[in-house]
Amino acid sequence: MVASRIADRPLPPAAHAEETKEDEGAKDDGGPDPHDDDQDGEWLLRFDGVCQANPGPSGAGAALYKPSGPVVWTASHFVSSSSEANNTAEHTAMLLGARAAADHGATHL
Repeated sequence: MVASRIADRPLPPAAHAEETKEDEGAKDDGGPDPHDDDQDGEWLLRFDGVCQANPGPSGAGAALYKPSGPVVWTASHFVSSSSEANNTAEHTAMLLGARAAADHGATHL
């Protein structure tokens, strides 16, 4: 039930208390390239979430790798709320990466 609530909850816009950053250097145009042979390969997603205290301020990060190896996308998200749990941070990191994988046309993650 918690996972479905997290999945349905849109990420908040970046503000003073909460911030999501994407690495501009590792990001491409965001869309899948129809001539890219990597689209059908197995993509790699690495992610992690952490809380300073449980519950407490939290952070989440993710990196998406093409099947051929290079990093194509990274992001981090900070929530200063003192009521976030570690599991929420972990799920947020996973969802950041899963959404990016879908945006990049990954079919196997």
